[in-house]
Amino acid sequence: MKFSMEKKFQDILKSEQKKINPITDVPEDLNLDIIRNDYTKIRLITSKNKQLGLKEWIQTNIDFVNMLFERDRILLFKGFSCLIPKIHFSEIVTITSNGKPLNYKEPSTPRTEVTDEIYTSTEYPKEQKIAQHNEHSYSDFWSKKVFFYCEKPSVSGGHTPITDSRS
Repeated sequence: MKFSMEKKFQDILKSEQKKINPITDVPEDLNLDIIRNDYTKIRLITSKNKQLGLKEWIQTNIDFVNMLFERDRILLFKGFSCLIPKIHFSEIVTITSNGKPLNYKEPSTPRTEVTDEIYTSTEYPKEQKIAQHNEHSYSDFWSKKVFFYCEKPSVSGGHTPITDSRS
């Protein structure tokens, strides 16, 4: 059987949200959903208030965020206000990781440092594809969590597939 990365990628893009809410004590200011397919399950955490700051919300609800991470492993936050200043992203990493972001040593792809150990994703032309991989797997020291932030979503395409390599 021939492996078709393009087909699996298309399957991920077609994933549908499934409304569930079995978790108790859900903060009233958000909705919880699951995005899932045969390969990956993502916990979607959506703010009901677009003015709500993600950093401040996480600081207030860190135990809840940690519980969701331990349970679901992949968290996607949507509907919160933009991170202004951008240093807030680095601070979110610090709050949720009990430590500062890792220094991006031994770079294997072109990236630009945005602020305080926060880098752009791989800066390849849109015609090039990046195969599924484990972030920084060539290094002697791996990150325990990987964070992404999208300030301005693409009008079309622009998806960053997140998969569970154990699947």
